[in-house]
Amino acid sequence: MSEGWLNVGVVVLSVVGIGWLVWREKGKWARIVTLFVGTIVVAAPFLFSLAPYYSTGIIGLSVIVLEIRQYFTKPVYEGVHMVFEGGGIRRGLSTPQVAVLMSFSDPAILTLALIDLLQKGFVSIQPIESGGIGFELGKAFELEENVYNPTMKYEQRKNAAFEAKQMLLLYEDHLLELIDQNGGKAISEWGFELWYSLVQRETSHRLNGYDDAATLIYYQAYISHRIDQIWINEDRSIKNIGWLILASWMDGKPAQEARERLKNLRPEWLPQGEEMVNVIEAIQDQVS
Repeated sequence: MSEGWLNVGVVVLSVVGIGWLVWREKGKWARIVTLFVGTIVVAAPFLFSLAPYYSTGIIGLSVIVLEIRQYFTKPVYEGVHMVFEGGGIRRGLSTPQVAVLMSFSDPAILTLALIDLLQKGFVSIQPIESGGIGFELGKAFELEENVYNPTMKYEQRKNAAFEAKQMLLLYEDHLLELIDQNGGKAISEWGFELWYSLVQRETSHRLNGYDDAATLIYYQAYISHRIDQIWINEDRSIKNIGWLILASWMDGKPAQEARERLKNLRPEWLPQGEEMVNVIEAIQDQVS
């Protein structure tokens, strides 16, 4: 084999070998091996007066320079990137929050919230001697008398809801506090101004960053669909009743169907002989 081809072969092997080392691993030991091999490649032609292989030495020297430059080059860090979720449909809203989105009246929003608490088993309807309708807390939500801290109250109620396999929302906790403070009184005597502000603010917070118009269209279609999803067990337990109430307040054929179905509903959590439609009307009449 001629010296020319041998020279070419050594150059190719040097480039491939050193390049592979650098590509495979850029850790501490890879640099040491790369520098060692590069040093041999550079030194050998000059130490042994191998003139034909000077080109190989130049390649090795270039690799060493690149490795040294990389070692002393400071890493470049990208700036902070802020990412916002949203921009589309806000799913997961409760029925009172959807009522806020649809601009229903405050009494309608309160009615849905109270019906949700009844359905979850957090409260029950309390007969009022003076007339009207009242509510009382379920036993699991009757807190100790010496608990005054709002945060501690919320934690205890949240734990009680968890034991019942339910979720307690913040505006629901404030409504439970109102019920606790006004036990024995008709709801017409309660003050709901602060509560209305809270549920409005909480809904706005949940909609922040999302498309309100697209969300509204989504829930209008969702409510019409949920009419067919209401189901009643043999023990009279009812699911999704809040959506049925919302549907009954809308326009068109779905609303008529929803109103007809509400007339026949007598959930287990209503007092004996009470009808769903009458309870809804009684709540709205007293807080209007």
